[in-house]
Amino acid sequence: MLLSNLVIFLSLLIASVRGDTSYTPDITTVTSDHVAREIRYFDDSSNVLLLRQTTLSISFDDGKSFEKVKTISEPVVYFQMDPFNRNRAFAFTLSENQYVTEDKGRNWRKFKADLHIDENSNSFPQISFNVANPDYLMISSYKCPPQEPFTFRCKQTYYYTKDGFKSVKKLPLDGAHICKFVKSTKTFKADKDETILCITNDINSFGHVVASHLYKSDNFFSDKQEITLGKQSDSGIIIDIKVEETFIIAIVNLDKFNEKSRVHLYISKDGQTFAKADLEIDVKYGVMSFLPSSASSLFFQILQYSNDKFQASKLYSSDSFGLHYTTDLEQIAGGNIQKVENIDGAWIANVGVDKSDNNDDESSGKSVLDYLVGGIFSKNIITKYSFNDGREWNLLKSTNEDCKISSGCSVHLWEYSELDGEGKFVTGPTPGILMGVGNTGSHLNKDFSKLRTFVSRDGGASWTQVLDFPTIFSFGDQGNVIVAIPFGGKGRMKPSDKVYYSLDQGKSWNNVDLKNPIYPLAVLTTIDGTSRNFLLAGATSERTEVIYTLDFTKAYDGVTCKDDAYEEYYARSIADNPPLCIYGHREKFRRRKQDQACFVNKLFEDVKVIDEPCPCIDLDFECALGFKSSPKDQHICIPDPAQLANMCKGQKELKLEDKVLIDGDKCDLGKKKLSDFIVKETIDCTKYNNDKEKPGNTHDIVVNVNEIEGELVQYAYIDESKQFGADNIVLKSSDNHVYVSNSGGVSFVRVPIPDKIVAFYTGPIPGQVILITESKLIYVSRDGGATFIKQQAPTPPHPLVPRAVAFHTSNPDKFIWFGGDCESQSDCPVTAYITDNSGSDFFKVPLKNVQTCDFVGAVFENPVEDLLFCASRDGDNKLKLVSLTAGSNEEPKVLYPHIVGYAITGNYVVVATVNQKDDKRTTLEAKVTVDGKVFADADFPHDFQLDSQQAYTILDSKTKAIFLHMTTSLEPNFEYGAILKSNSNGTSYALVLDAVNRNREGYVDYDRIDDGLEGVIISNIVANPGAKNSKKQIQTMITHNDGGEWNFLLPPAVDSKNQKYKCQGSKCHLHLHGFTERADYRDTYSSGSATGFLIGAGNVGEYLEDYDKSSTFMSKDGGVTWKEIKQGNYMWEYGDHGTILVLVSNYEETNTLLYSLDEGESWIEYKFADSKVRVLDLATVPTDTSRKFVIFAKDGDQRKTLAYSIDFTNIHPRQCQLDLDHPDKDDYEYWSPMNPSSLDVEEPKCLFGHEAKYLRRAKGHYDCFIGSAPVKDGFKVIRNCSCTRRDYECDYNYYRDTDNTCKLVKGLTPEDKKKEMCEKPGAFEYFVSTGYRKIPLTTCEGGKQFDSWNPLPCPGKQKEFNHHYGTEVTGHKLFLLLFVPLVIFLGAFWFVYDRGIRRNGGFKRLGQIRLDDDENGFDPIENNQVDVIVNRVVKGGIFAVAITVATFKTIIKIDKMIFERMTSVFLGRAPGRRNYVNVPDEFEDEEAALFGDYDDDEEELQDDTRLSEQTFRDDDIVDIEQHDQQEQVPADERLFDIESEDDLPIVTPEE
Repeated sequence: MLLSNLVIFLSLLIASVRGDTSYTPDITTVTSDHVAREIRYFDDSSNVLLLRQTTLSISFDDGKSFEKVKTISEPVVYFQMDPFNRNRAFAFTLSENQYVTEDKGRNWRKFKADLHIDENSNSFPQISFNVANPDYLMISSYKCPPQEPFTFRCKQTYYYTKDGFKSVKKLPLDGAHICKFVKSTKTFKADKDETILCITNDINSFGHVVASHLYKSDNFFSDKQEITLGKQSDSGIIIDIKVEETFIIAIVNLDKFNEKSRVHLYISKDGQTFAKADLEIDVKYGVMSFLPSSASSLFFQILQYSNDKFQASKLYSSDSFGLHYTTDLEQIAGGNIQKVENIDGAWIANVGVDKSDNNDDESSGKSVLDYLVGGIFSKNIITKYSFNDGREWNLLKSTNEDCKISSGCSVHLWEYSELDGEGKFVTGPTPGILMGVGNTGSHLNKDFSKLRTFVSRDGGASWTQVLDFPTIFSFGDQGNVIVAIPFGGKGRMKPSDKVYYSLDQGKSWNNVDLKNPIYPLAVLTTIDGTSRNFLLAGATSERTEVIYTLDFTKAYDGVTCKDDAYEEYYARSIADNPPLCIYGHREKFRRRKQDQACFVNKLFEDVKVIDEPCPCIDLDFECALGFKSSPKDQHICIPDPAQLANMCKGQKELKLEDKVLIDGDKCDLGKKKLSDFIVKETIDCTKYNNDKEKPGNTHDIVVNVNEIEGELVQYAYIDESKQFGADNIVLKSSDNHVYVSNSGGVSFVRVPIPDKIVAFYTGPIPGQVILITESKLIYVSRDGGATFIKQQAPTPPHPLVPRAVAFHTSNPDKFIWFGGDCESQSDCPVTAYITDNSGSDFFKVPLKNVQTCDFVGAVFENPVEDLLFCASRDGDNKLKLVSLTAGSNEEPKVLYPHIVGYAITGNYVVVATVNQKDDKRTTLEAKVTVDGKVFADADFPHDFQLDSQQAYTILDSKTKAIFLHMTTSLEPNFEYGAILKSNSNGTSYALVLDAVNRNREGYVDYDRIDDGLEGVIISNIVANPGAKNSKKQIQTMITHNDGGEWNFLLPPAVDSKNQKYKCQGSKCHLHLHGFTERADYRDTYSSGSATGFLIGAGNVGEYLEDYDKSSTFMSKDGGVTWKEIKQGNYMWEYGDHGTILVLVSNYEETNTLLYSLDEGESWIEYKFADSKVRVLDLATVPTDTSRKFVIFAKDGDQRKTLAYSIDFTNIHPRQCQLDLDHPDKDDYEYWSPMNPSSLDVEEPKCLFGHEAKYLRRAKGHYDCFIGSAPVKDGFKVIRNCSCTRRDYECDYNYYRDTDNTCKLVKGLTPEDKKKEMCEKPGAFEYFVSTGYRKIPLTTCEGGKQFDSWNPLPCPGKQKEFNHHYGTEVTGHKLFLLLFVPLVIFLGAFWFVYDRGIRRNGGFKRLGQIRLDDDENGFDPIENNQVDVIVNRVVKGGIFAVAITVATFKTIIKIDKMIFERMTSVFLGRAPGRRNYVNVPDEFEDEEAALFGDYDDDEEELQDDTRLSEQTFRDDDIVDIEQHDQQEQVPADERLFDIESEDDLPIVTPEE
């Protein structure tokens, strides 16, 4: 016996040696000029389907040869394998003919279904399969709007079959979005085989989802039942329905108008009743990925960032109800986590950890990922495994004795999956045999070329290096045969010329040469991994395809293993420890011993798993419905109020068990009883019944606090984009560190940069952030600060420039860098550099001493590519304006040799130039361009002369006109000036408001209300401009027609305590603290999304008082009326379009905030911190659409900053319903702004020449939030109104007097205007103005006309004038105007004379005709229709001549005096008097409307109407000041020199 065993052993050993050294597999080759699009195996088969271009081919011999599927003549665009019927596959074409095979590709049957397949699409309609009945199938066709692929706006049609597509019918359900069979998994046993769940959406004519429904049908929708998920789901949109093992998951997007909004999961185990999962995280479906699950637990991961490949994720697992979730693993790198096949509870994942100071194994080289900062791949990546479904994670052990976990060394894998024959990446269908590519050390090496190949035989706990290079691989014969081919990653240039294989589970390796070296694309074998044939596909250097087949069936002479060649392997067994039990059982496998020279040779037989039960323990039980795990001890179950609120409906008391055995758990109770683990409890339902749900419960508010090292220096929200939401916040502390939040402030992460960050800049394109260091290093982000790429600028930032970076407004890759090497040079000029690849390379701007540059070409209405304006200093230290094209070899062009600066506002560029006059005075002039080439003079009123000691500030140009503030007083602490408004091209300016307050820095009290309303501006004026040695007396004014007229703010009648104000009478108004007093310029009165809402701090009185005496006021009608909401000074913010208002104390330490959900009607106090803190700022997203707020605060004298995230997301139970097709049936109402002077106008709702309606949440509908609902789509212009006085403003060189008329500025006559206009270079004409011009925003039609522009030629410029207007007489014009018409006339006359007069007797015969003769008096010749027409012309001419002669004879008898009177009336003039412009006289009070509403007295002047204001942008400032100051003449003095109405300067030149 011993001898026989020895003989067997030696024979096997010889066979093993022979197999390892001399054996080579049989290799066949198939080549093609085109790379295959798809290659798939039929399950349990050697048949392989291949799609190359649009031709479908099949192989019946593991890919050794292929033949075209001859049955299919149409172009095939894709095919799909049936996951439950291994014999079936479907091929889809561009026609209505589709094909199915039911014998693994040997025969194909045609069926008809017009699926509207697009060949260029990245995705195709997929079949919904039914596990219980393979003949039940569904497939959809869909058509999507342009630029909106695969959204709910796609129109889908579902087809179904009950006989495997032998017959096809349309599913009778209109608007079906997603449909699924409930029997979509092998483990879901509830409901009928025919049961289908479908999502439908009701979409209105605007493309908005009005309502979303979940329907269920058991008879293919001959009838249906609607399933109700929950209250929040009724207002949201059901975006998907999934079947995962025993779970049906309905995913509901809470904000139906925002794909990136939070979702709720509703879980069902029976397909009928759904319960809301308590996933207390901000889940967004776009970053949710479901993972392999079981009946015991639902698994999915949520990616933290949805921007690009540098993602991190968290792993979540549920209880067996799918309702309660735990976080199993965080910081999963790139979502790289894999479930180990055949082993329950086994997972492998890559995790990001913070880098240590030492760099152990990457000193010799770096990959591109080493330059990445932020995001998961800027961290060190380590690999961990779990054997208990994520409860515990451990490092991977190396079998190399030199690498021990205790010394910080383990195995880290970049990849640990293979591509199976079904096209999925899996760990492999083996009994615990795994393969991976990675390295040993403290973390994963990011240089792919340095990775190695490893094998594990214990399910992933320990690993052995087997190859010295990375590979892609595949398993055969249940893991006994492994094929691997070298793969160097995407950057590898050399193709692979060898393929490696192992016949002993990876212990030893041989290789074989490849005839044609390839870049490997896939290594495949049968889906179950039992075959010994492999298919290797790759591309050659010539871009052709080679498919190799490797046949190992002759290895070991084809010997099949006997029983003694096998071993028992227990899963989850580590070293000598007993195997770990999970879900009450442990698994055992029977596999071949590693050194045996034989094969399992059980083709198409899946690996068998032998279950052994384990004794029941606490881990085999979970909390029952109505209970949840205690936060103190997860093994203790406590009542769940949310679930009990539903369970207790209609009940007074419930008796419930606190625990249940986990679904799918197989543990053995043995001698124990269920009562040893489960306790029955009595529930008092009166504690949980809540029939009257009201919004505003403070327990719905979620607060998170973050500590930031150092004091707050700078923070910014990043604009929303398609890749990420508007919740990204970047923050810099006084410790020169930067923190980023991608969750709206819920959590902050310090950007791991060792350099000192001196500043950061955000660009105009969403996602742009650049961090600036003291050195040349900069860090560039394109994804809102989620990740940064380290770059190197040419020089460090210059310390004297106001900004280090200037962005391009439309190209995110371009920006300008302002730097200087100031450490090595005593004279340190500023140099500008440009990059067009986000900082990878820079090229120098060919200018010296650059002060600033901008890509101005991108701002113009017609963009000019790469046009730059730069301001640089020349040798005499003068600042000059230079134009150049980025990247061009053209010399820079000097536009102006001496400027003070330039500003960009809207589509305009305004340049402040300095000019030297003949009397050696320097004056400041403004030039405006809208194309970067042509500059026009900006003409200021005659009485505004800018010299070098004055300043002006560009305010904005949002209403097709430039607003600027011209300083008229530079007295310290008594600065003020005038607001001027331009015409539509920015060239001529008129005064709109005088004595407007500004501060020393040049900031102006000007706030444009940017909430959708047109032309509303609030500004503060200095009421005592002449009293320069006293304190400013500030008053607040408002305009509702873009500066056309101004009024004081109407004070409320009573304060917030319903008490009357002390100040009463005509001098009492509401005054608000303005822009110049704000710590943060972003804190404005209005909200960009809450139309008509304004909040401000101020007081009721004659003048504005100090801040500490302020109260907080609110307006809901655009500033027409106001209400005091709280006494005291508060910071304020708007949330969710104004449905959430938040106040927090401005100066006093506090730990409470106030919030309102009913538009300020009532306020609720909420405690956000345990101890009082000093609030630094209250912030939310700039659009005010979020329901998250952040309070930045300091706690005493500590240097740290506290960031409190206040999340109101759950405070409203539903989203407001919006249906623009039926506005009377939703949660919104229309609101129209009113003219504040409504008593003085006939149509109070007409503003800017039209009546508009805005959509707002309806009053009383306070239980819903707006979210991303497109309320702006509801904006309506009902009609255009007739023009009135309020559609006009004062023209250039005119000002609005106190009688509401526009008068010529003091010291200017019409002749002066003519002279001024004609003295300009190239001028040939001037205009006679009425003093009025239309407001650019107005759309009024007809009505009163106050403006009139009559061009007249300048003296001596008649020729140029005539040429311009086409009135110049030239030879060509004479020929066209005289000769050509004369020739035509003579020709026509001769024709009429010849045919109608000459042959009918001539003029002698016509002279005998009398007017009273009948037709018989003239009987001309008429042979045809032409003769008839000609004769009628002759007759008409006779009568016309006769009437003309008779009329003339009558007129000459009229008295000359009567004729003169008629002339006077029609021409509107009298001898010896001036000519006034003709004004329409449609109304009797037209003269009053034009010439004044008030008496010209001083009392009226001092009492009320003033003139203009608006919002300020800090990047639009051009502040021009000199140290010397001259005495100013108060601008208001000219207002007292009022001309009488009879002398209004609305004249034309005297005759």
